[in-house]
Amino acid sequence: MSRERLLERQYQLLNSLVAGGPDPEGMPARRLRIVSRGLACKRRREAISSWPGLAELKGQVEDWFDEYAAGHQRPAGGSPLLDGYQFSCWLAERGVPVALHIVTRCRPFGESIEPRPFWERGSLRLMYALKSWRQRQYPEYTLKKSLPALS
Repeated sequence: MSRERLLERQYQLLNSLVAGGPDPEGMPARRLRIVSRGLACKRRREAISSWPGLAELKGQVEDWFDEYAAGHQRPAGGSPLLDGYQFSCWLAERGVPVALHIVTRCRPFGESIEPRPFWERGSLRLMYALKSWRQRQYPEYTLKKSLPALS
């Protein structure tokens, strides 16, 4: 097998396992799904356990993370800390208090996270509070905005 063909097969396998792409030829679909679920669970476990505040939410946070992961790939570099932070941003837009605390206290810095200066915290709390209020006041606007194919 040529080097290019091997690289193509590896890409197809990785695409199938991580991004939900089509199964490569000659690979058992059942085994691929088992490995794919295992990798998704590992990603969820690492991202949630890297932020103790998220881990306190128990079972509900796992369902939320599965919903988040369906539309968001792992960040470049694969950092669970950054993945957990981006998940917190996603939750903060939906008004989850623990996530609001994480997002207002920290900010991304390259592939890591650093403390957010105190002067940024208040404005972020206000921004997320207004987003949450708007979603409660105008749910039809939020639905149309999040599902542009329906409008």
